[in-house]
Amino acid sequence: MGAKKGTNHFKVYQAKKVNQKLEALKMFLDEIPKRQTFSELGNLVSMCAHFIGCHRTTIKRNPAYMKLITAEFYSRNPNLKNVNPTYSFPSQISEAIKIRDAEIAVLSGQLNRINIDLKEAKAKIQYYLSADYRHELLKSEAVIESKPQVENTAIKDFEYTVHSLKLLLDYVDKKGFGIGIRNDGSNKIIADDGLGGISVEIVESKYLLPYLKYFKKLDK
Repeated sequence: MGAKKGTNHFKVYQAKKVNQKLEALKMFLDEIPKRQTFSELGNLVSMCAHFIGCHRTTIKRNPAYMKLITAEFYSRNPNLKNVNPTYSFPSQISEAIKIRDAEIAVLSGQLNRINIDLKEAKAKIQYYLSADYRHELLKSEAVIESKPQVENTAIKDFEYTVHSLKLLLDYVDKKGFGIGIRNDGSNKIIADDGLGGISVEIVESKYLLPYLKYFKKLDK
């Protein structure tokens, strides 16, 4: 008895070939030592394509092939983070979510510590360049000038202060806090770049001027 009228013989043939290759893939995957893992899904896809004699693109375009290969890949890498939701089992996706949640918790803790360091850095900068602190330095200098025999500790204190501030600014710049000396027209200020947003002035140019004059003098 002949084939039914309207039957797509090529489609039937193609489906048969796919099923045959699926069975061959199952046998091939079962024969791979269970301890063998693959760093990337593409490596396993290439190995399978070579075994059944087709291009890896053919494998990747066929959902049936990919579901089988991907399931095998993740079964050999149970802690892998980058699962593909299209081909993965719910248990694999759930495991990946747990790993991501743990990573987010760690990053959140690191971000909190950075924010604390940033607040401390801002407070130190504001303290060292505050009017009150400068006033105290001037008072100390005036007392010392009245006693020429006494070592001018106020000047040393000022030098230590500006060098401490420079070290602090270098540190926050190295850490990427976005705080440092910035141009404000023809003046210089200390500002917070605001993580890519609008800069916020921390120290006015008039308070920063003695610091800049000191280092300009050293450069001469």
